[in-house]
Amino acid sequence: MTPEQTSIVILVAVMILYATEVIPLAVTALGSCAALAVLGLAPVDVVWSGLSADTTLVVAGMVVVGNTLIETGVAESLGGWILRKTGGRPAVSCTCLVFVAMILSGFMNNSAAIATMMPVMIGVAATAKGQIHEKRWLLPLAVATNAGGMLSLIGTTSQMIVQSALSEQGYPVFAFFDFAWIGIPLCVLFLLYLGTCGRWLGKKMWPDGTPHVQSVNEFDPQAAANRNSLGRVQRRKQLVAVVIMVTAIVLMVLDLGIPNGTIAMIAAGMCIITQCVSLKQVYRRFDWTTIFVLSGGIGFAEGLDYCGGGSLIAEWLMGLFHNSLTPVTVFIMFVVVGTILTQFMSNTAVAAMLTPIALPFVSQVGINPLALMMGICAATNLSFSTPIATPSMTLVLGPGEYRFMDYVKWCLPFNIVCTVVILTIVPLVWPLTAAG
Repeated sequence: MTPEQTSIVILVAVMILYATEVIPLAVTALGSCAALAVLGLAPVDVVWSGLSADTTLVVAGMVVVGNTLIETGVAESLGGWILRKTGGRPAVSCTCLVFVAMILSGFMNNSAAIATMMPVMIGVAATAKGQIHEKRWLLPLAVATNAGGMLSLIGTTSQMIVQSALSEQGYPVFAFFDFAWIGIPLCVLFLLYLGTCGRWLGKKMWPDGTPHVQSVNEFDPQAAANRNSLGRVQRRKQLVAVVIMVTAIVLMVLDLGIPNGTIAMIAAGMCIITQCVSLKQVYRRFDWTTIFVLSGGIGFAEGLDYCGGGSLIAEWLMGLFHNSLTPVTVFIMFVVVGTILTQFMSNTAVAAMLTPIALPFVSQVGINPLALMMGICAATNLSFSTPIATPSMTLVLGPGEYRFMDYVKWCLPFNIVCTVVILTIVPLVWPLTAAG
């Protein structure tokens, strides 16, 4: 068996392990890198390059910054302010929280965004005296954080993976807010869906008269009010945390020649140095699974490309389609495959696996690498229809006491519409045929 064929066997095994999760995702990600190294399919410095990749450093740093916003009470204060400003109208308050979570997830870890807003959403339902059912809002909150993740370069790890792949191959890369060309339409579309078809489905699936889940009964509005009564020291920490986050984002947007990973790590260090968050709190909340899955995915993608596995798959697909393989068919193929796979696997893993497979098509059929990578990135972020693909969708599973089919029934129509939107908008912004 050739090295290329062996790498494909490993890829298939990794896909099965990601889908079934018989072992933890992080172990699968790092194990795939180890397999390439042990079998001599790629050098050690290639397969473990993800651990020091700029992409990994950006995610790690911003996870710490996002957690600092939680620890200092910034996000909770924001939620309390929204509740007061909406005059106690539960539906309006919930809609505002969905919108805020959507925006926050564009600039911080979406798991952190939903973890911050979910208790506030449950509290609104608890004090609404039966006017709303919390199940109608927890699932939309999770979907909103996924859609909002497409608003900027640092919204989700899928963006970072395709950005890193383009840079490594010497192709042009995306600007910080280029992803908003897709993110804004998806967010607007979701708000429209939430107020129309989603509202109708929610009332049908979870009538107002049904009992509320246990997590709502355990919510203590007075305790939340006490936490909002902050002293001067705590308010200083909040202000410093916000300044650090905004400064980091501005520096990334300005592109002053400093690697984004360095900026993010400096921001994380400043959160600790200024005592906005303790080292113990960072250790307790740090999302190691995301970091290991991301770094392992990057390293495996590099190794797969090094030993020719990605090229072999591309050649097989080209032979399958024969003369019908064009930039249009390649683009549609990867968007559809990405959308389907990301419902059952980590969206980070899907992006990491599809990227090295897709890039050889740039030279083979002349497709624009920016269009292809944006299609893959957007498709892998459409992780709405199951509780498996992303932590944000999983986080509401227990508190909302949802069933697997609840995700399918409420989210699948929106998932299908979003796929059509991506297939339509991406070619309008980035022509499918490469220039020159």
